[in-house]
Amino acid sequence: KHSLKILKNKRFGKNPCGEEGCKCDNFLFMFRRPEEIGQYHLTRRKGFDVNEWRPLCKCRHPHALHSADKKKCTTCACGKFISDFACLSCDGKWEEHEVRYESEEDRKSDDKPVGEDFYPLSDVPEIQQEFLKQLADEEAKKKAEEAAKEGT
Repeated sequence: KHSLKILKNKRFGKNPCGEEGCKCDNFLFMFRRPEEIGQYHLTRRKGFDVNEWRPLCKCRHPHALHSADKKKCTTCACGKFISDFACLSCDGKWEEHEVRYESEEDRKSDDKPVGEDFYPLSDVPEIQQEFLKQLADEEAKKKAEEAAKEGT
């Protein structure tokens, strides 16, 4: 329900919310687009609004209708948020994952990849370079469009 920017930034362990009156005890990443959980077909539906879309619990209510502290549904008798989707990387459920905060130094000391080696497709450098080039091209196009809008 909150963006990470609002939360207290700790690298390890829990990252409790800093917003006054909020009961959430840790930042939990939630997907923002249906493609991130394999629901590509939704974006092709006529009238589908990706800005209104939210991942659903098995009770068919979105995560925003579940309490921040106990994950209990505020609309029905659902005991807690149980995702109706699986992770594209490991086929695990959303609730089986945890948010981790690691600095570059911490990753290096644990012999984990950092920088471009940590990017997707690092095991296939040719495809990774093409992917990074496309990201850079998209960013440049976006900046050019914003500059053109400001100029008019």
